[in-house]
Amino acid sequence: EECAENMSFRVDKAWRQRCSQRFRNILDMIAKKADHSVLRLLQISQQHIESQLERVKHERELWKEVVERRQQQPLQLALSMKEGSGMSPGNDPKRIPRPLTGR
Repeated sequence: EECAENMSFRVDKAWRQRCSQRFRNILDMIAKKADHSVLRLLQISQQHIESQLERVKHERELWKEVVERRQQQPLQLALSMKEGSGMSPGNDPKRIPRPLTGR
């Protein structure tokens, strides 16, 4: 008992010297450390969510571009066929003229 009392006195004295202003007791210190750990985990989670959100935004922009290009393709294809086939009001639209060769 004497040894335990002496030991508790020494621990208490050491505790007060090291943590006099920051913590009232060891339970307070553990609670603060737990709060700090939880806060750090929340920060990591927030960063992860933000990076996923940025990735999703980027993918959405890419998909918008793909959709816009696909919407423009039929129009461009129709215009290129009209220009490339040499169609005029009197030509047959089903017949595409072939280039002349030396044969």
